[in-house]
This record gives sequence, C-alpha cells and structure tokens, in this order.
Amino acid sequence: MRKIRELKLQTAYNLNSARGISSDEIILCSGAKNTFCYGNNWRTSTKLFETTIDGYYSKILFKEVLNEYDRIGMLINLFSKTQAIKIRGSKFLGNVKNSKFLSRKNLPGCYIVIAPFASDPQRTWGIDKYVWLILEISKLTNVVVIGSKLEKKLIEKILNPSENIWFEFGTFSLSEIYTLVSFAKVFVGNDSGLSHIAIKTSIPLMILIGGGAFNRYFPIHHLENEQCYFYYYKLDCFSCEWKCHLDKRYCLTNIDKLEILNKIKVLFL
Repeated sequence: MRKIRELKLQTAYNLNSARGISSDEIILCSGAKNTFCYGNNWRTSTKLFETTIDGYYSKILFKEVLNEYDRIGMLINLFSKTQAIKIRGSKFLGNVKNSKFLSRKNLPGCYIVIAPFASDPQRTWGIDKYVWLILEISKLTNVVVIGSKLEKKLIEKILNPSENIWFEFGTFSLSEIYTLVSFAKVFVGNDSGLSHIAIKTSIPLMILIGGGAFNRYFPIHHLENEQCYFYYYKLDCFSCEWKCHLDKRYCLTNIDKLEILNKIKVLFL
C-alpha cells in the first residue's frame, strides 16, 4: 500500500465486477482524490456492508447495469468519448491470426470446433451429451475438440480420435486459440473462457449457458442477429449464482440434444 500511495494518484478505479474487501481496501486506501467502482449486484454479497463501503467511493459506475459486456462498452465510452468497439468480428484480434500455427497442426480444411469443458465441470452441458454430439457431427464433417491437458485425460476415457475427430488439448496462446476457432465453420461450447474468445470471431457460435449467471456475461442479446446463439432451459430459479437447490442443473442438462444437432446442420450446410 505504501508504494501505491507514493504514486500520488488523482483517480483510482475498482473494476472488479464481484468486488471483495481486498480490492475495495486497495482503492479506498490508495490516497487517490477520486475513487470509482462498479456497482456490486451479486446476490450473495452482504448488502448492509456493501452499502457502507459504497459510501466511501466518489461514485458508483453503472450500478443498474448487469451485463459485463455492456459495462465494458460503457467504460470504453467513458474513457475515450468514442463509440465502444464492436464485439463480433472486430479487428481487435484480427492482427493475431496465426495461420502458420494452423498449418503446423495439419488440421483439415473444413471443421467444426467443440469445447465441451469449463473451469467448473458443473457448468457444462455434460460430457456424455457432448460425446454424442461429436459422434453425430463426425458423420457429416470433421470435428476438432479443444481443451486443456487435464481435460484431455477426461475425454479419452470415453472417446478417441478418429478419421473425422481431432483432439487439440494443451496450452495455447491467445492467438493460437483465436486462429483455430476463427477458421472453423461453427463453434460449440459452454459459458467458458473459450467461448468468450470465440465471440471475437465472425463464425457462427452456439453457446450453452444455463441460468446460474444469466445475463451477467451471456446471453448478449443483440448478438443473436449476428449468428451467435445462446441455449438454456428456462427455470424460475435463474440467476442463482450457481447455488443450485435441485439435484441437477436442469437449466443446462435439459437443453435438447436434437435441437443443438439440427441447428448445427442448418449452420454448416
């Protein structure tokens, strides 16, 4: 904290969407004359404590705005006084396409990318459903399955690479993942980091999100006109912050397999 205060900041921003006491302390004790933060609208936060802490800030930014993409756009507008960057197919990552990486991988010329995992296994559609989908799609075209080295061990227990099924699991750079996805015909995944990278491409996306953090990151409603499709099974308990009171996360597991497969066929064919 001493080094931060030595900077003699005029303004400090806390842009942590799920604010905790540590980030609040850093900003509020920074010595900055003007302090700003996002409104914390997570249900599980202690509201009385939150209201007290909010009172120490100069201003709460975008308090009624839930979606993180909307917040980022408004923040860019606030800082630059210009229109926010385009989310889909923007040039933001256009200069990091790595075609040499793709040629080294010797991938097929036509393929669909499927990312069946997420950092929290409970926030996925289910590996059994994804394996079924991969096998069905492989009857039509090539499928490239992506994920981490650990996730490769999980899927290898029930699925092996074949003539039309390619495994690309490991540690990749941002440009490599972006390149692999951007040359695909369709991307299918969960509410995960890979899906957020895929959003920046121009290819058709199918993202299975459930309802635990509904509207916080996904869906991005205005992108549905840009071949970006979000799937979930609607329940009354949406926005539970993944504190599920049911025996399964039906908002995800009840997403219909045939609906997903048929949509892929429409997009691909």
